[in-house]
Amino acid sequence: MTRSLQGQADRGQTRAAVRSGRTNRRAGFSLLELIAVVTILGIIAAVVIPRITSSATTAGQQADQQSAAEMRSALERYRFDTGAYPTGTDAAAAATTLVTDGYLHSEPVWQEHTAAYASGKVTLTPN
Repeated sequence: MTRSLQGQADRGQTRAAVRSGRTNRRAGFSLLELIAVVTILGIIAAVVIPRITSSATTAGQQADQQSAAEMRSALERYRFDTGAYPTGTDAAAAATTLVTDGYLHSEPVWQEHTAAYASGKVTLTPN
């Protein structure tokens, strides 16, 4: 690489253009560079977006399973203390009983499932 008289690098420009301060360099990106970047971003989005949406569904399912496990544990503690499971035909009534008697902090909120309760058993069915 040669140096011009002004100390600037001569990158294929004529010495006269360098001396006068005029250059032929254009600022910006070429169309080919922009297409390549957009293509790469599209590929990344195609891989990441399905994983994010499936992660949200999986998280909701796991939260429901955890809520059901906590409710089953509270039901067993209730039966151990009182000798019988709470009466009721649905999960909401059983959860209300467990909350009012202090076995659960709050009623479970179901994300992806509907909960059913029958004689000490909590079952989940997908919405």
